[in-house]
Formats: sequence, C-alpha cells, structure tokens
Amino acid sequence: MVLHRRFLKTGVAVRSLTIGLALSAIGLSNAMATTFNETADASNFLAAAQVLSGGTTQITGTIEDGQDTDLFKFSLGSNTTITIDMLFPGEDANLLVFNGLGQGLAGDDDDDNSCTAISVLASLDSCLTLNLDAGDYFIGVGDNNIGAFESVADFNIPSVFFSNDSGILGSPTAEIAELIGTQNGPTDINDTGPYTVNFSVAVDGPTGSAVPEPGTLALFGIGVVGLGLARRRRKTA
Repeated sequence: MVLHRRFLKTGVAVRSLTIGLALSAIGLSNAMATTFNETADASNFLAAAQVLSGGTTQITGTIEDGQDTDLFKFSLGSNTTITIDMLFPGEDANLLVFNGLGQGLAGDDDDDNSCTAISVLASLDSCLTLNLDAGDYFIGVGDNNIGAFESVADFNIPSVFFSNDSGILGSPTAEIAELIGTQNGPTDINDTGPYTVNFSVAVDGPTGSAVPEPGTLALFGIGVVGLGLARRRRKTA
C-alpha cells in the first residue's frame, strides 16, 4: 500500500515536471522568434547602431529618404552559417555586413546568388549567406548604392572604401567604418519606403546570448516547483 502511494505521488510529480518543461519549451520557442522594430530612425554611425534584442529573427524599418541608411548590431554565440536577406518592395535594396570592429565583410546589391534557395527574393532585393564566427556584427541597410566611410570627412568628399557591390570578401577590410551612407555622399536622393530584414537563425543580443523573457522564466519555474514538491513528498511519505 505504501509502495502504491509512493508510485502515485511520483507519477504526479513527473507529470507536473513534464507539463512545466513543455510550457517552458513553448515559451522559449516564442522568445526565439522575435521581430525587432526600428526605433525612430536608426543611426548611420556604427557607434550609435541600434542593438537587436536576443532571439531576433527579423527587422522592420523604413528608409526615410534617399540619404537615409540604417545600422544594427547583433551577436552570435558560436560559429554559424547565416542567411540575411533584405526585402524592399518596389525599391532597390542594398545590404552591408561588418565585423565588431567595423571592418567590411560583405556587401550586396540585387542578390549575390549565395541565396538561391530563397524564392521570395525579387530582382532588386539583397541577400547574403555567410559563415560567421562567434562575436559581434553590424548590418547596414539602405537604398540603391550605399557604402562605408572611414570618417565624416570622407563621406562629404565622398570616398568609399567598401560598397554594396563588394560581394563576400575573403578577409575583412583593413579599413574600419565610422559611418555608412550613399556612395554619392550626403546629397543623393533615391528610394524610400518600408523594408524587412530576415535572419535564417535567431541572433543574440548585446550580451552574446539570448535572454529568456520574464514570462518564459515563470513557465520554466513551474517545472522546478514540480520537482521540488516531488522531493518533499518523498521525504514525508
């Protein structure tokens, strides 16, 4: 009889733990599929780039005018093959990728063919598939022709060292960007409108790891509480 009661108590505890962990898994999966919405107008200076939240899989934003370019920062916790595509309906999307120092890694205008598996891309959309080590990265987005500049003085000349037509580089550029902008300098007027940037995997936030949302932590706690109750019941049985 005592053995039967213990079996029932253990079964209830196991079910509680299983339910708690299942709910936690649901919460974690939801936390890992996150859209980051551009706040106001993202800066075109690396030092003021908007930092993505942990678990981000998509960015939505707007190119305000032909001079507008936006920079975002994210991290990867391990070596990752990642596809980044920018969709700019009806306009000419351009994409730049930098390492944490601001050195150019890749630039694309009109899909560089490393993303042939993505069928939704239009002819003027941009897409890059890269193998990146753990660390911090920047992506820059804009219209028509954009490039990286070492200084504001270079931007005003302008003097571009790395552009959307650069493709995937074999090694990072020696130059380090201070800002990005149109290759024609601060007076260029081109396409405007909303854009979407998609990541094939969830990227990390500034700490280098995705942080569970408060609701996710609460759900995970259900499993922990269930396990604790099971232990207490076994001791008092």
